[in-house]
Amino acid sequence: MRIIDKLRKDGDFLFRWRSYFPLLTLPLIMASYINFSYPANSYFLNLLWGLGCFAVSFVGIAIRIIVSGTVPEGTSGRNTKA
Repeated sequence: MRIIDKLRKDGDFLFRWRSYFPLLTLPLIMASYINFSYPANSYFLNLLWGLGCFAVSFVGIAIRIIVSGTVPEGTSGRNTKA
């Protein structure tokens, strides 16, 4: 079997079963809660970490909104030529 055919076959398999692969990680996620502890044993640091992650993701979404809202007319799509 040629490598291009193997890649296509594997890609088709992964695409077909893509919604079930996260279920395979469920036992690992559940096992990770057995020895759960807050970072540095501090609920406050855990809260700060979560808020910081939320802030970074919110800034990324805001940048995406600003960029997509200011695209010049006629420049999006594959049908334009430089």
